[in-house]
Amino acid sequence: MKICVFNPDHDIVLGSTVQRFTPPHAARRLRRDLQFLPALWADDGDKVLVENVEEAKQQSRIFSRYMPDVEFVEPGQLKHFQSKHVDVDAWGWDRAVADVFGGLSPWSAEQTETIRQASSRVFFTDEILPGLANIDSLVLGVSYVVKSLEELAPILSSMNSEGNYKYVVKAPWSSSGRGVRYVDVHTADYEQTNITGWIKNTLKTQGAVTVEPFYRKVKDFGLEFNIDKEGVVEYKGLSLFETVNGQYVGNILDSEDNKLKMLSRYVSVELLGKIISRLQSVVSSKLKGVYYGPLGVDLMVVSNEAGYGFRVAFAELNLRRTMGHVALSLSKNISEQRVMRIEMNDRYRLHIYKRKELEKNDDE
Repeated sequence: MKICVFNPDHDIVLGSTVQRFTPPHAARRLRRDLQFLPALWADDGDKVLVENVEEAKQQSRIFSRYMPDVEFVEPGQLKHFQSKHVDVDAWGWDRAVADVFGGLSPWSAEQTETIRQASSRVFFTDEILPGLANIDSLVLGVSYVVKSLEELAPILSSMNSEGNYKYVVKAPWSSSGRGVRYVDVHTADYEQTNITGWIKNTLKTQGAVTVEPFYRKVKDFGLEFNIDKEGVVEYKGLSLFETVNGQYVGNILDSEDNKLKMLSRYVSVELLGKIISRLQSVVSSKLKGVYYGPLGVDLMVVSNEAGYGFRVAFAELNLRRTMGHVALSLSKNISEQRVMRIEMNDRYRLHIYKRKELEKNDDE
């Protein structure tokens, strides 16, 4: 039996140096409004940890046809479970969720910190990207770790010498695009803009930033995996998703064959297979004994600088469950294409639309 929990503040917790961190209101609201979400990927007999059982039942009612037979439980009930009979399945593992589960935690404090370090963009740049080099001439993966402002100028000069004048600076840990800054050196001197203050603050609080070339993105997609305790990495499926200003909007729900057909307009099935195979090998070698559970790798289809066709660029590793995993779980229960979206009006809501319904809503 598993106890599953949705903790979307996970990425924010990772970036905080405060021991008892209180997430911002929006993150707390998202967690409360979508607390039932693990019921969509859980198995029969599992428990789903929520803040309020009655609210969770009400929120999940319209999704009952997608849900297995699960029981909602509140934090006060955790004391009735014994660790030897329970597996904890959190959205992402961090010290905050470890505090909630206490003695049920599968990881020690030291292991939790190791997972935190492996979840950073610095780890992705230093440990994962080098192993992904030379997959194919159509695959890009360039990133630099910067630990001081003095290191930044030589890196930018090197990138500029290769014809890149736009670049992306990222915090090691951040959520939904909030830790990302874009700079065009033709129109802004980074030393004279607020980008410098942001970099200084990030270096102070998180110890580094990563710097990447800016690519002309055509399409987002993700590859979803699971790594087990033995380090075996299983490919779970393709995630076709949308973002607006770096923030997640929604996923396509469809069969793997249909999603492959959609993506193959930009990326050949053969090339995608090469990328998946290399990721399985590299992730296994770097994360065996460090982490087990769901993970995802985000990529972008980008314009080819030669002026024709497309290339693929690695974006980041998500060492946690993703909305792509949720979409894969839901896709098993649909017979025709749908679109899954998270929308915010008076509260956060999960919607599953038929394509025609979505087009009508967008038009309105």
